[in-house]
Amino acid sequence: MLLRNLWTWHIKSIAIILDVVYNHAFGQCPLVQLYWDDANSRPASDSPYFNVTAKHPYNVGYDFNHESQATKYYVKQGLEHWIENYHVDGFRFDLSKGFTQKYSSSDSQMAAYDATRIAILEEYADFIWDINPDVYVILEHFADNTEEKELANYGLMLWGNNNYQYNEATMGYGSNLTNMLYTYKGWNEPNLVGYMESHDEERLMYKNLQYGNSFGDYNIKDLNTALDRMKLAGTFFFLIPGPKMMWQFCETGYEYSLYTCSNGTTVDDDCKLEPKPIRWDYLEDEYRKSIYNTYSSLTYLKKEFDVFNSADFTYSLNYYVKSLHLNNADMNATILGNFNVVSNSVTTGFQHTGMWYEFFTGDSINVTDTNMVITFDPGEYRLYTDKKIQNSFITSTDNVISSGDYTIFPNPSSQYVFILGGDNQLHDSQIELFDITGKRVISQKDISYDNQIVQLDISGLENGVYIIRIKTDNKISFNKIIVSK
Repeated sequence: MLLRNLWTWHIKSIAIILDVVYNHAFGQCPLVQLYWDDANSRPASDSPYFNVTAKHPYNVGYDFNHESQATKYYVKQGLEHWIENYHVDGFRFDLSKGFTQKYSSSDSQMAAYDATRIAILEEYADFIWDINPDVYVILEHFADNTEEKELANYGLMLWGNNNYQYNEATMGYGSNLTNMLYTYKGWNEPNLVGYMESHDEERLMYKNLQYGNSFGDYNIKDLNTALDRMKLAGTFFFLIPGPKMMWQFCETGYEYSLYTCSNGTTVDDDCKLEPKPIRWDYLEDEYRKSIYNTYSSLTYLKKEFDVFNSADFTYSLNYYVKSLHLNNADMNATILGNFNVVSNSVTTGFQHTGMWYEFFTGDSINVTDTNMVITFDPGEYRLYTDKKIQNSFITSTDNVISSGDYTIFPNPSSQYVFILGGDNQLHDSQIELFDITGKRVISQKDISYDNQIVQLDISGLENGVYIIRIKTDNKISFNKIIVSK
């Protein structure tokens, strides 16, 4: 069953990365039981696999000795099994900093440069790459930067925890995101797996709602404002060069605390490992779905356009106003954002004069002064490129928009769009279609009605994002539709 599932995911171009725990094992592990000291309830001194007592303060269970050839053989056999028999695409090594025989009693001692630990991890990586050179090797390491730099330049990928600074940014306080940059750490290779949230870090949205900053009418403790801040943060997350990790439901602004109890309401430190509410229904909320669509578009950009993986970039990611300038032979990009709760003047720093195109709105600007200043509202962000990118892939996952009383399909479409409603609610409605500039491109007289279903002929429209407006006696709704031919 597992092999079939892996094959199905591979068909869908989904890579499978296993989280493997080789720092420790527990008492039910046969390797522990084979060499056991009953008198002291711990591994025996002649165990070829485990230390009698742990070498570092983060250990749980019983501590593997990775300098032992028996342990190395055991680990390698397991890795080979998953690659050869299940064709996994990578491994994330839990607590890889624990692969050491140097005794430490504090994190600073444990994190200090350890040449032997580096050699062990590189040996495992070489073994993996001899089987399949394309397998990802990812470390939850958090050691001294000199050690992480050496491992990164060797080809291993390392977790980069940026939860605190991103949460300060989303809450509207001064922050510094430069630690997300592999170049800031002095690494030669973009092997920093940066993240805003993880299974060990608090949810950004929870703290937005609890501790968000405010000024006048702009209040980050307001749900919709807090959700908008997640789009701002995402723009300065995904587009920073290097791989990224996103924790589950971040793309819908999940606001339950890491310490939420299984009842879904109580927050307590003892509830960290308890199940959290599953909220697939968040995709039916327009504000939350907007985060999903924004993150989808940003990951698409990163995948499809080389400029967003360029090694040639400049940045200013400290304080409230942040900027990132990416350069490439085919395209340049300028990303600007105001993380403050008040308006700010933003010096754009465009790479050259001429036409620039804003990705999210479709607006364009003729730049005559590369250091032109633009006033940004609180929480405002923009992505400019010097070649126009059609923002036509922001859509629902199932090709259908459901908006309360209406279902709009197919979306995207090249010829016709249909609007389905119940109880004759479309019979007396007014339906119009506007382009991104606000120009009406389809009016009431151009639309075919049949009580519960409406047909829009979009065959004459250019590719792009359009806004459909449906007005009834007591309600107005707006939805995006995409013309893609």
